[in-house]
Amino acid sequence: MRKATLTAALTLSTARPGVPEPQARRGGNGILAATRVPTLPDLAPAADNPPMVLLEPPHPSLLLSRNDRFDAHIEAAARKHRVGEDLVRAIIQIESGFEPRAVSSKGAKGLMQLMPATARDMGARNLFDPRQNIFAGARYLRFLLDVFDGNLTLAAAAYNAGPTNVQRHGGVPPFPETRDYVEKVHALLGLGPPDLALPQTVQQALLTVPETTETSSASDVLPGPFRSWTSD
Repeated sequence: MRKATLTAALTLSTARPGVPEPQARRGGNGILAATRVPTLPDLAPAADNPPMVLLEPPHPSLLLSRNDRFDAHIEAAARKHRVGEDLVRAIIQIESGFEPRAVSSKGAKGLMQLMPATARDMGARNLFDPRQNIFAGARYLRFLLDVFDGNLTLAAAAYNAGPTNVQRHGGVPPFPETRDYVEKVHALLGLGPPDLALPQTVQQALLTVPETTETSSASDVLPGPFRSWTSD
């Protein structure tokens, strides 16, 4: 009687439509055991080696170099010329990889790869001196940001291709190198993809540059005297 009652209770407590009902029996040693226990085919077995979930870095700016060798100069120059420290770092990283004696095939020199004529306009005497190069480069960035009404995309394009080319093309020039350069600046600063179309407000503010104009140094487009050098 006790066995029948226990079997019925077990059957009622676990019954599911369409699934064989479990039963119970007592073995020779007197231990009660369940029989006909159904499997659960609707549960997939766990994988032995589940795939790893790789999380992307939360922000592209993590790629910006934290080389601190020239931090004192970068911080002082950025403060003096009112530009972002990370912008200066991004330009140095792209231009020279923080190599103070870098020289390009076109003759640009130093950490921020300034052409000699532009460096003179910005007040630098020795382009291989890290402090002079960084102060001159930060000053040039400030000038470009002012010319292009604070538009970082156009200022970065002008740093690479020259302000005359940006003005002549009415925006980021269609040069693959320049467009790639602007995209790198945006990525290192953790910004979204650059808008390569020219904003209307900036278009109205741009200077008119004749097609025949050739600019070899910043002094050709500077609004006034821009040659004094102070580094403190």
